[in-house]
Amino acid sequence: MSRDSLDRKLAELDPRSERYRALLAARDFKASWVRMAEALHQVQELEKHLEWGFHSFDEYCEMELRISPRTAQKLLKSYQFLNEHEPEAVNRGADDPRERPEVPDVAQVAFLARARKDERVPEPVYKKLRDAAFRDGATVTELRTRLKEAVPEAPKPRPARDSARALRVALSHVARTLEVLSEVDGLDDELIRLAEKLRDELAHRLPRTEERAAG
Repeated sequence: MSRDSLDRKLAELDPRSERYRALLAARDFKASWVRMAEALHQVQELEKHLEWGFHSFDEYCEMELRISPRTAQKLLKSYQFLNEHEPEAVNRGADDPRERPEVPDVAQVAFLARARKDERVPEPVYKKLRDAAFRDGATVTELRTRLKEAVPEAPKPRPARDSARALRVALSHVARTLEVLSEVDGLDDELIRLAEKLRDELAHRLPRTEERAAG
């Protein structure tokens, strides 16, 4: 849901209601991650964490902010992507996040960043994904579906079979079949000979060392 849609919905609700407060929090949350990432960027770039007595940026994130270094890096990468490709979205002139342009959540931005780097994704396709995220509020699942429809994944090559392993499995099954057939009364001897011939042929096709072991 885009911010315009959120604002329209808010206008329909009683500001004293729980639903209004939850929707308002959702709207503000979308902007809060950008402010958080912006602050992290400044701390890391100016090495403020060292001034504050922390040995590393990761230690600062874990000990003071109580966020994992992985989360911090995700925020930073998404922020850097916005800074490079959507500079108006990180306009520092707007102190009130509600005055900034609408920004998708961090997961959506991370998806766009990956799509932007993917050489298989043509520029027109990326622009449609970008508009879907920024203008329509498309979720990551929706974005992923649109990407797959526009750029089908190349079929994965089938892994090469281990022929020796396949022969060993087949030989084991034939040997087991012979054991079972030997317990069947009145069975045609020709059928037993055919099974034995198949067993011997499989053993012959094994690599020499395994053939001796099978014999």
